[in-house]
Formats: sequence, C-alpha cells, structure tokens
Amino acid sequence: MKVTISKHNCKGLVFRGYNSVFKKSSGNFEQRQGFMLLKRKSCTGCDQCRGLLDFANDCLCDYVDSLYEKPIKDGGLYKLTYDGDDFFFVEAKEE
Repeated sequence: MKVTISKHNCKGLVFRGYNSVFKKSSGNFEQRQGFMLLKRKSCTGCDQCRGLLDFANDCLCDYVDSLYEKPIKDGGLYKLTYDGDDFFFVEAKEE
C-alpha cells in the first residue's frame, strides 16, 4: 500500500504522549511510554488520515526500531507522520 502525503487543511492525527515509571507488585520497576490517539483534536477522517492510520496499524508492529528518538514527554502532543519510508512522531503545539 502506498500512502501519499498532500497539503490539505486537516488537523492530522494528534496523539498525547505518556511516560511513567512505576513499581510492580513483584518489586520490579517498569517504564511505560507511548502515544494515545486524541479523537477530538485529530482529523475527523479525511482519506489521507484514514489511510495513514490504517497503514500504520498494519506496519508499525512489524518493523519499528523507534517511533520517537527523544524521551516522550508525559502529556505532550505529537502528530503521526510518514515520509515515504518510515513512520515517526513529531511534537505538536497545543491548539
């Protein structure tokens, strides 16, 4: 599947970052981080964003080295992008 990126006036796919460290009942410490889709802040479903999300769902689990190179800011906003080769997240500004 090929995803083409065009310039149009949509909000894109906006995610909230999370990053936390906690102690498990076993006594081990664990760190969890990731990105949660914010439906109200994101595009309502234009063809480009719907295609990007479907393509990401199919591909991300298979080949991801790293989605974001820096530590994810807890509560930070990010947008999912695709450059033709890789998926990655970029920091977004609060709107």
